[in-house]
Amino acid sequence: MKKYLPLSMFWLTIIALISMTIDHLGIFLDFSGLYSNVDVIYFMRIIGRIAFILYAFFIVQGVLYTSSFWKYMGRLGMLGLIMFIVDVFVFYRISSPFAGTNIFITLIAGAMLVYYFHEQQYKHVYLLLPALYLLILDLFNIFTNLSIPNYISGMYGFYGVIVISGFYGAYLLARRYINNLVEARYSEDLLVEQKYFQMSYNALASLTLLLITIILFIISIVWPKADLVNYSIQGWGLLATIPIMLYNGELGYNKKWWKIFTYAYYPSHLLIFGIIILLLN
Repeated sequence: MKKYLPLSMFWLTIIALISMTIDHLGIFLDFSGLYSNVDVIYFMRIIGRIAFILYAFFIVQGVLYTSSFWKYMGRLGMLGLIMFIVDVFVFYRISSPFAGTNIFITLIAGAMLVYYFHEQQYKHVYLLLPALYLLILDLFNIFTNLSIPNYISGMYGFYGVIVISGFYGAYLLARRYINNLVEARYSEDLLVEQKYFQMSYNALASLTLLLITIILFIISIVWPKADLVNYSIQGWGLLATIPIMLYNGELGYNKKWWKIFTYAYYPSHLLIFGIIILLLN
């Protein structure tokens, strides 16, 4: 069964980077007026929906397998601070379409929530505060007409936390399923070797994403004000289930330069797009 899972974390990361770049390139082309074919731009935005779903998937993997949770949070926090500075002092000053694209607020909130439950840090209620903060901001947006600056609200808001939590729930269900097989006297070594856990986790994660998408899409139709991330297009994030289903649970290529590149790419490529927009103006 291993041959049916050809994608390592390295390849999932490449897919996420490419889809994100295509999405942001579409935004850039549309905003700058350099290219205005509506159908092509929309297709680029659809491809871009893959990126966040994969990053949400990465967050769960990161919390579960990092050697130091707080160092992991430190790296995300540093990138979030960089994005905040770029947002406030660059994007908002030039009315960039990339203003308010600080995804790290959402990723950190989801990571802390997963860590709270996985490590049973029930006394450390402060770990829930970032997720609660995003929930309150979303409710504030729904029930009031006041505008909240995007640079303090986090891209995708509480929807992102829901997706990350769903992926963690899928992990728990997959782990329970494997434990039940072991109790039924299946060979644990054979289950590990044949990637039964990974296949179960991939399938449950994909099913969870499908359920979340369907439920939130229905809510957005019944209650349009609750549609804060445009579920009609965000639903295309289900395309991310294709690489997720093919994930083998292995890191793959993981040299230090690659790790630095993947962390730095998000703020760097957005800053480059922002500078080009500034020069065009």
